Amino acid sequence: MESKYADKMIWWEYGFDSFQIGIQIVKPEKMDVWPQEGEHQFLVDTGYTGETAEILIPCELFDKLKLEELPKSQRPKGRTVDDREVDLRISVNKIYIPKMQKDFLVFITTFPENETEYLIGAGFLKKFRLLLDGPKNKACLLNQDELLP
Repeated sequence: MESKYADKMIWWEYGFDSFQIGIQIVKPEKMDVWPQEGEHQFLVDTGYTGETAEILIPCELFDKLKLEELPKSQRPKGRTVDDREVDLRISVNKIYIPKMQKDFLVFITTFPENETEYLIGAGFLKKFRLLLDGPKNKACLLNQDELLP
């Protein structure tokens, strides 16, 4: 039986052991996006927490996109999974979620040792309802005001 809300539900299929959401990063200088076509899959990571824990990208991509960094005095220190303290590089920037056809102003963060991780953290996810369908290998992101009783 199909839910009356099915038309509002946008799903991403994910891999066997991870939940992912597809996004694009809006480049500040040209109002262009990365990636230029499609969307890049960001791992949903509820363990990535903190006041700026919204989007994490590799350091090399942060530099390539020429994201404008917040002054050091406005950046908190970060902690890695193995509890090392790191200097965070943080930008306030837009992302675009193609399947939702919406953009959002977020903190985009990196640190020098991050070479591979693309994460959507708890700071961003708390703004939404996240539905996970394990048997069907799908994740759905909804605005807080959608599907409320």
